Amino acid sequence: MAAKELVNDMKLNAEIHPDGTTHYTFEPDYSQDKADRWLPKKEIWKKEKLLGEGTYGKVWLERCSSREGPARLRAVKMIIKPTNSAHRAYCDQELEAIAKFSQQKYTGLFVKSSGWFENEESIFIAMEHIELGDLDIHLKGPLPEIEARQISYQILQGLQHLHDNGPLKAPVDERSLNVFIMSTSPHWWVKIGDFGFSKRHTEGVALQSMVGTLLFLAPEVLKLYPPGLGRKRIRSDYTHTADIWSLGVMTFYMLCHDYPFPDYHSLWSYVQSSDLPSATKLKSVSESARELTNSLLVVDATVRLSAKEALQSRWLKQDSFDPVSGMASLAISEESMPRKSASPLARNINATVSDASKGWDEVEKSSVIVDEEPIRIALETEIKQACSHSRTPMEHDPLAEQRSTLSATLLDLQAMRENGVSLIDLEMFSEAETICRQAWEGYKQALGEKHINTLASQFNLGTAVLAC
Repeated sequence: MAAKELVNDMKLNAEIHPDGTTHYTFEPDYSQDKADRWLPKKEIWKKEKLLGEGTYGKVWLERCSSREGPARLRAVKMIIKPTNSAHRAYCDQELEAIAKFSQQKYTGLFVKSSGWFENEESIFIAMEHIELGDLDIHLKGPLPEIEARQISYQILQGLQHLHDNGPLKAPVDERSLNVFIMSTSPHWWVKIGDFGFSKRHTEGVALQSMVGTLLFLAPEVLKLYPPGLGRKRIRSDYTHTADIWSLGVMTFYMLCHDYPFPDYHSLWSYVQSSDLPSATKLKSVSESARELTNSLLVVDATVRLSAKEALQSRWLKQDSFDPVSGMASLAISEESMPRKSASPLARNINATVSDASKGWDEVEKSSVIVDEEPIRIALETEIKQACSHSRTPMEHDPLAEQRSTLSATLLDLQAMRENGVSLIDLEMFSEAETICRQAWEGYKQALGEKHINTLASQFNLGTAVLAC
């Protein structure tokens, strides 16, 4: 099934309220052996708390309050509909990627979605809620090398599939490698999630917070190039290689509990000399671990390893390495996971996914032939009744105008920053300095000094100043 068809099939029928969502769908009637008859079903989801937010949206935790039994939770990602054509194309790409990688054969590698819905202002994507959270909150010190291998291996498996699917080009502040935990030490099981949505965590200090994300960005993303390398050679498409760099930083951090490039100066020096300033921190790990980490952090993006090549490295192909007894298979699922390797939370993770839609792939699996006309009539009746008993219409959002103004300002600043970067590419450094400084000042006023866009534009300004 084509990606766009998957996306269309998984659009949920929803009423969106300020405090949550009501879904309308159907389930088989198993009473009196009438499994061929489908009955309308209503699910009510209530917002519980804000999990995180970025420039273009938020992530909420929601609980299903309409059915008895174990608590059912989900994470709902709200993306403000962009007016910029490039951002619209990215949103379409992200939906297609989520649709594809929510199929059953990818269940073990990617956070799964149960569907999406929309209103005039935003797109909402319902995702499985991962109880154990992000990788960063579990990294309290250096990991044993075998555990760092488990995590790196699984991430690379996911990246190989993601990259084979084609580039997912995101704005700088939306591009990050988000890793979620299904089970922890000694048998790690991780999933890639969000497909580029960089969020500011609202609880605690995140490894990839707005400031921290810059520590993971590849030099080419920040427009830093080694001497003699033509900028235009890697200007147009760095998505895949930037992911590999981010994994290199993550692997370094897992092994050392420190960053290879803690500040701009250390990264700039490395780009100019290719001498890893923090190489001594890797002395306590094996030679094969150092070899792969260094290969992931090669400055020249045109020769950096691909995910497929990295999976063939000595460190990841050691005979003693058995990533969670089944993670070596590229097509895996929870059902194939040995129970001993999953925590109770991981074993119960399916219970947290909405029954409103069992998964992107299950549309293809149904063998029941349904008479659509009575279903349509029943659904229309149910929706009319629900609307007539609705408490209140969706309230006017007093902040909508402010968000619209901010969005327009950010688009102007993005265009200004891109113009500055283009001038750097043309080696018109004096003109670039002026434009980049204006973008930096604008981002500071709009988003604050520590926002990733502000810091990225500051990096561009530094590049222009140093080159003058």
